[in-house]
Amino acid sequence: MATEPQRGSQSEHDAPISDQFPFPEILRDIQKEWNKAESAIKRSEQIVKDLSVPAISELRYAGRRIVDALDSASHGGSEERIKALLEDARFCCHRAQHDAIDAAMAKIGIDIENLTSKLSFEAVIHVYPKFRDFYTSFAVARKKIVATRENRDDRNGIYEAITAVDLPALVDGYDELMAVRPLIKSTSLKLKLGSSVGLIVSICAILTAAFAGLAVDWSKYFGHSPSAAPAQIERRDQPKKEATAQPAKVDRTPAPQSTRRVPSSPTP
Repeated sequence: MATEPQRGSQSEHDAPISDQFPFPEILRDIQKEWNKAESAIKRSEQIVKDLSVPAISELRYAGRRIVDALDSASHGGSEERIKALLEDARFCCHRAQHDAIDAAMAKIGIDIENLTSKLSFEAVIHVYPKFRDFYTSFAVARKKIVATRENRDDRNGIYEAITAVDLPALVDGYDELMAVRPLIKSTSLKLKLGSSVGLIVSICAILTAAFAGLAVDWSKYFGHSPSAAPAQIERRDQPKKEATAQPAKVDRTPAPQSTRRVPSSPTP
């Protein structure tokens, strides 16, 4: 007759996890940070299509630390070693968040630089008035992330950096900015055309005023307008011709004879 397998006592079966495994609070915290890391990675993937490997690799390292901690606990390992492994797993989750945020920040920074330099800051503000507030928040967050980029073992610094960044708000602002990018391009073109037309009008006005001033000065000093100046100068440059005496013309026409009859003297 088959016998049922022995079961532990009722008190042992109902014992909470905190009595069966040391440091349960660290495990619960690891679960929370793991979820935050996954959320940060998903948010970053909305911006960076090919997300860098470091963020995902950090979660893999965290999983490995958890497995090592469970193995050590099941084989009578010391509490110091178990706690150290769990602390490492939690820190790997923090670094995963940091890497995901850093990747998103880098992409946002490149696109902002392209918009403001190639188009214009004025066009961006004209189309997207919230850009000033968005850029201020982005600059503060990016500064903290960059400051902790080199020292990846600074647990407190990395934790403070990731908690200071509101990644969902930054991603939402970035999506809004990219949605109006075509309108920013057209606005930038209109502003450039308007600026060019204004420049041409200003140059024409300056040239007109300059020529008008020259005309007044010329008339003041030379007594005639610039249009008559070449002819006047040309006449002044010609030497005066000396008057030569012309010989008097002699009238060679025979004088008319008188038709008056002279009375003849009487003959003796």
